[in-house]
Amino acid sequence: VLVGQNYKNTDWCIGLGFNIVDDNNHRFDKLFDVKDSWNMAPFPSRINIEKMFNYGLSVDLAMSYNVYKKNNLIQGKLANYNRNYFATDLLIKYDLNELIGETGWFNPFIAIGSGYTMISADRKVSQGDVKTPAQNIITLNGGIGSNFWISPQLAISVQALGKWNASNNQGNHTQYAMGVIFKF
Repeated sequence: VLVGQNYKNTDWCIGLGFNIVDDNNHRFDKLFDVKDSWNMAPFPSRINIEKMFNYGLSVDLAMSYNVYKKNNLIQGKLANYNRNYFATDLLIKYDLNELIGETGWFNPFIAIGSGYTMISADRKVSQGDVKTPAQNIITLNGGIGSNFWISPQLAISVQALGKWNASNNQGNHTQYAMGVIFKF
């Protein structure tokens, strides 16, 4: 029995991993500017639970925490202070093996959904400092990813997700996630 086939017979998965947020306000010209644009907490910062259904569909609820680093490019400006990032996302995933045929250990997917992101305000230290206000953003999400099955119960998961502000262009960002998934 192929590992990917076992995945389709599974009802639930839970995942734990890391997330990277790129919120530099540049669409593609600074995509891999790791030093000045990528933000990542130094500990596991994302958890998700996924319910699988027939025909390659699943629903995934993910919660993540991150830190926007001081002096990184955030929404087109250098950040004066570290800022906290919290996100909750609800995604519908579609297993591309339904279209391309069973690939065994390689399980690519596409994802769409919505989420809520909260970015904390900068601290105001002195009269001359400009305080960046907190942001509460409802996002429309879309992305791709894959699970790489090591065993029938364990996979490494990677995902790239674009997150667009539902009300304006401020706060559009990309979130990358990587971690392990346990099925039960």
